[in-house]
Amino acid sequence: MHYGHQVAIITESPERSKRSLPASRSGWAGRSAAGGIRAMAGMLTVTARALPAHSRTVQGRRVQGPSGCFRRRRRGGVRGVAPLASQAEGAGGSGWGENGDDDGASEALEERAMLKGELLRACAPTDRGQRAGSYRRGLVCSLVEGLEEGWDAERTAPETLGGTWELLFAATQGGQGDAHVFRSSPVFGSVGVVLGEEASGQLFDATWAMRTPLGADFGEVTQTIDVSAGELTSRVAMSVGGGIFAGTVVTVAGLGELGDTWPVLRVASRTTEVEPTGMLAPLAPVFDQVSVPVGSFLTAPADVTLTYLDDDLRVARQAGALFVYTKSF
Repeated sequence: MHYGHQVAIITESPERSKRSLPASRSGWAGRSAAGGIRAMAGMLTVTARALPAHSRTVQGRRVQGPSGCFRRRRRGGVRGVAPLASQAEGAGGSGWGENGDDDGASEALEERAMLKGELLRACAPTDRGQRAGSYRRGLVCSLVEGLEEGWDAERTAPETLGGTWELLFAATQGGQGDAHVFRSSPVFGSVGVVLGEEASGQLFDATWAMRTPLGADFGEVTQTIDVSAGELTSRVAMSVGGGIFAGTVVTVAGLGELGDTWPVLRVASRTTEVEPTGMLAPLAPVFDQVSVPVGSFLTAPADVTLTYLDDDLRVARQAGALFVYTKSF
């Protein structure tokens, strides 16, 4: 099968063309998202040279544009980018290239590998989207859309969802707004259902705006999904007061039957607790005794739509928010 959908091409100015993958600035939070990205992005060989702002050579021609994001039909690939060999050898449960002739399938898989590699590099310096400007958000969104266009949910097994996933990037307003990384926790999906999109949006914006006066920061954000048990465990590391008070908010939620709504996940929070670190660590025994049964007042399940999923990358959208995760191995 020939995949004629368009491909997102990252184009950067010289000052943005460095290929280093800095660690997250949230040093207090254990493993950084950027560290996980290095392991995956290291498989990608990049030899493209930096060109003038918003330009890159494609098929022997230099293309330009004001947005820095280009989408064109793929005929043979992007010059200077080598696909991930391991990704090109098999579909990996993603629904890409599983039908049609061998040439078409191989081309689709190479395209997917290219998009994934570019997406990992685009997310790496953003600290889960918290330090991304509009330019970087546009690059990420364009690459995500390229992956979404080629994904076939019906050919992706729900079991692929199982495992621990680390948040690489988050943004509101369809990918163009603030990060709101805390919304990876299912509690806030339920809040959105209870309050409605407009009221909850205002609440989330106000919460995000309080980061600076409170000296708050968010670190590692993960979701561990047990498909057979129908359970999702969210962990959001955060600190207040410049790291003086720190901890991880752990929320356990139930998943509805995946076969009934796939690729839409029905997620309903059950309990939430805090695992203290830093100065609060001595109070851990006290916190261990506290588990808030959020289901008693936030019982409404919230829908999370999967728009891309394979063995090591997941993209989800919920009420205007975009989330990009990579699987931890």
